[in-house]
Amino acid sequence: MGEHYYSVRPTCPWLNWRITCRELPTMLRLLFWIAVIAAAVWFWRKFKSPAAKQQRAGEPHSALMVRCAHCGVHLPQDRALSLRQEWYCTQAHLEQGPKSIQR
Repeated sequence: MGEHYYSVRPTCPWLNWRITCRELPTMLRLLFWIAVIAAAVWFWRKFKSPAAKQQRAGEPHSALMVRCAHCGVHLPQDRALSLRQEWYCTQAHLEQGPKSIQR
């Protein structure tokens, strides 16, 4: 008899894609919603960041770290023992003194 109406799918002449002119608005709608969701996520992360930075600013500053003159271990200055401008991690290392080979 003849060709069926649906045997050949018409394509949009101004596009080289295999997409029908009837499917194009659906595709554009899908791309629109993907862009809206991506923009919402971007804005959410952008406006969430300043709150996190303000929260971090309220934290106390980290302690000054010093190095044990005997073993080279780093520890907070408030927990270290001092002798003649040298720092030690334990009383035993304070008594033994500094190592001759500095690391």
